[in-house]
Amino acid sequence: MTLFEERAEENARSPSLSPDDWVRLKSVWFELEAANADERRSILSAASVSPAIRGQLERMLAAASSHSTRFDSPAPIAIGFEPPFRVDEVARAEDAFAAMIGQRLGPYRIVRLVGHGGMGAVYEAQRDDAEYQQRVAIKTIWRGADSHVLLQRFRSERQILAALQHPNIAQLVDGGATANGAPWLAMEFVQGVPIDTYCDAHRLSLTARLDLFRQVCQAVHHAHQRLVVHRDLKPSNVFVTAEGTVKLLDFGVAKLVDDTNATGTLTGAGLSPFTAAYAAPEQALGDVVSTATDVYALGALLCTMLTGSPPLQLDGLDAVTRLIAVRESSPRVPSAIARAARIDAARARGFESAPKLSRALVGELDAIVLHALRREPSRRYASALALNEDVLRYLRRDRVLARQGTLGYRAWAFTRRHRTLVFGGSVVLLTAVGVSVMSLTQSRNLRFEAARAERAANFMAGIMSGTSNVSQDPMLRVGPAGTVGQLLDSAVTRVSREFPNDDRVRARLYTAFGANYATQMRYERARAVLDSARALSLRGYGRTSEQYARASLELASLELVFHGPDAANEAIDAAMRSGMTMDPTNALSARVLLLRAEQEHSRGHMRASDSLAAQVVEIERRLRGLTNVVASAEAIRMANSSWITRDPRDYLRRARAVEAMTDSLGMQYSREHEEAANAAIESMLVLGRADSAETRMRDHVERLRLAFGARATFQVWSAQANALLASLRGDSVGRRVSLASGRAVLDTMNAFPLALRAVFSSAYVDDALARKDVDAALGMALATRDALRPTDSPYFLSSAYLNAGLAYLAQRNAVNAAAQFRAGLAVIAPAADMRSMAPRLRRPLAEALAMQG
Repeated sequence: MTLFEERAEENARSPSLSPDDWVRLKSVWFELEAANADERRSILSAASVSPAIRGQLERMLAAASSHSTRFDSPAPIAIGFEPPFRVDEVARAEDAFAAMIGQRLGPYRIVRLVGHGGMGAVYEAQRDDAEYQQRVAIKTIWRGADSHVLLQRFRSERQILAALQHPNIAQLVDGGATANGAPWLAMEFVQGVPIDTYCDAHRLSLTARLDLFRQVCQAVHHAHQRLVVHRDLKPSNVFVTAEGTVKLLDFGVAKLVDDTNATGTLTGAGLSPFTAAYAAPEQALGDVVSTATDVYALGALLCTMLTGSPPLQLDGLDAVTRLIAVRESSPRVPSAIARAARIDAARARGFESAPKLSRALVGELDAIVLHALRREPSRRYASALALNEDVLRYLRRDRVLARQGTLGYRAWAFTRRHRTLVFGGSVVLLTAVGVSVMSLTQSRNLRFEAARAERAANFMAGIMSGTSNVSQDPMLRVGPAGTVGQLLDSAVTRVSREFPNDDRVRARLYTAFGANYATQMRYERARAVLDSARALSLRGYGRTSEQYARASLELASLELVFHGPDAANEAIDAAMRSGMTMDPTNALSARVLLLRAEQEHSRGHMRASDSLAAQVVEIERRLRGLTNVVASAEAIRMANSSWITRDPRDYLRRARAVEAMTDSLGMQYSREHEEAANAAIESMLVLGRADSAETRMRDHVERLRLAFGARATFQVWSAQANALLASLRGDSVGRRVSLASGRAVLDTMNAFPLALRAVFSSAYVDDALARKDVDAALGMALATRDALRPTDSPYFLSSAYLNAGLAYLAQRNAVNAAAQFRAGLAVIAPAADMRSMAPRLRRPLAEALAMQG
């Protein structure tokens, strides 16, 4: 009889434990861990320890020596808990896993077994319903393991994953139950390797490893914002794809922070699974687990990525000794680990020897890791975001907060960050008198520039705090809506009076004001102010200056929105004449690529656009982390995906990811956030989730109404949204009234965003044709076509020609209808990525030709 069979037989004879018994067992177990043999006998013989608890504890102690480093092992095999299944069922498990291959779960057919454990298995599966292609990972729980605790844990994982939408977290796609009632969930299929394996295989430098680590921090911070603590962060739960994207996996042992009863988790059942080498002391002590627990694990993960080993040396120790080490040992210093590392570990990080790797870690990187690994949770970094920001400070050569802010360290950090400046100062001290005169002139210019920046900053601070003449303007009426807009209007009129002779200050302020006007949908005002900013930048800074490039890029962004891709060329070219935009480390280079990506999207070159946007994300994340530019690039990639993959679930996932990004960056009212919300609603409708789409649309309209209710642009968008809501209710009258109100506003505007014009026109024409009002449909279609023609954009013009052709077809004017459909096909011919538009044009073209006989 095997050891497992002996334990199974013995457990089958022992009485089951109640939930209260499990809580008592857990507390006694932690006492036993730190006790010697005599003390253990005394603890086990105490009156408060029932025979049932005593029997279980004795079996746990007997099994401790064979316990693996993974405390989340199948319970009967690892520590002899009462098994929820019988031995013969375990023997059939392998056959059960293999038998699933080829079966269908929901719309997915299982292709192969990826891996399995004590509670279930993970399979690769392909979508099999002919709707679209999709590859997923399906996680199941097999019927032999469906104890109440494990089922609760599995359902908890499914709920947790549903709440997490982040590009660095493996996404939940679907879920359901097998024919025999066992639950399953379908997740994004992540084809990658553990992060430490990826780093070593690609021989990544320390800087590249830190960039990857920052992606992990951002994903963990997102989970913490949703009140989810992972509790088992380690290299095997952090994968990196071939493209270099981090994916955080396995929320099976995660805990909801606000779940005080720990329902649905293993903690609630008296179990607390974790991996010792990456576990915080409070986990081994059985104390409260919080976001600080994940911060500790992040510190241990960073140590492994930098040195090749975790901070605690636990190899060769039995389970009890490992737990004691986690509870009481101090983590090793990364530079000390590196000093003793093998030569191949150093070379995998770009160093010739272990001592050189050690010297690279001494100081700031040591301090960052050890600060995350402090024993007391309150003394660690306050959040994963704080850890991420300190790593970013290191990458920027700025002072890291983990080190003491001594004068010597501050001076050293300044010297490192400004090596050129410090070296130049040393040279100046040794140069001739003529060079020193030039230096004095440059110094004076720098002081003047610093004074300008300070004056501009003080002006803006005064506006917002109410201490400047602007905010005390008697013409200003501060109310519940429009306050920021009123402040901007008044500030713009005051700038020329407060800085009449300083083109540079006015250029900076007007650039900022113009960008803010655009955010408020006050586009005409934005363009006028940005035109002034560009002229002032040219006069004050010069054609090759960074400030002129900034003003040009802000103007180019508006030109794209209102006049199409080619209209932005002049402003982008002007920006690129600045040497700054050619420097990949400068923020402006990412902005130029971003605008190029938008241009290619408007031209119907979705794959080229996606490639450019991906470059933006890579550059910006590497240099500055998650920024507004990253969110804008991901919004473009989201829009491209609807044409490239034609997968509504992927479109929805990307939309939610962009929404999460913009929320975390404070961009709740940005164009990117609205595009993502609209994409989410559209994909919900395609997926047949009309009720969810309607609820989401109502909330979306109300939220924007409170922010932009008076804006003409918003009124047109709102009319289109309300028309959609009316359609979902079957209210044709409400739809017509909403669209008529939007049309009335649209007709009064000189400039209007191209995308919104195209979307509103399609809704209006569809409604008019449904009502047999052919004249109204044709009038709107032709007006939109003529407004969009100058853009020469396949993205916009294809739908405009389609609507015009449908209106002519309803008028029985087959000749003009055919001409419009042919024009639409001609305009998309150079845009291979818009081939899915061709059938929509060819079908009515065939009808028009048939009508002509």
